[in-house]
Amino acid sequence: MPIIKVKKKSDHFLIVKKNCIEDKKISWQARGLHTYLMSKPDDWEIIIKHLIKEGPSGKDAVYAMLKELKNAGYIIVNKLTDPNTKRFSGNSYEIFDQVQMLL
Repeated sequence: MPIIKVKKKSDHFLIVKKNCIEDKKISWQARGLHTYLMSKPDDWEIIIKHLIKEGPSGKDAVYAMLKELKNAGYIIVNKLTDPNTKRFSGNSYEIFDQVQMLL
C-alpha cells in the first residue's frame, strides 16, 4: 500500500497566549487588533495605512488601538531616523504576546 503524505497548511491556525485576550485593562477592539497582528508572519511589517484599509475602523480608531496596546505594554514603538540626515523617518512597531517592561 502506498504512503500518501498530505502537506498540511499551518497558516490556517493561530496559537496565541491568552495574556492579551484576557487583559481587562484594554478594549475588545485592541484585543482583536492584537490577535490580528499576532496572526501575521514574524517578518510582516505593521503599516498603519494597511490596517485602516483592512477593517471598518477609521484612522483615529486604529491609532487609538495601537496606542492602547503600546500603553499596556504589548507593542513597543521604535522611532527611526534616516542615517544620512539624522532626521525622523518613521516608526517601527514590535508586537509581543505578553506585556513588556514599560520604561
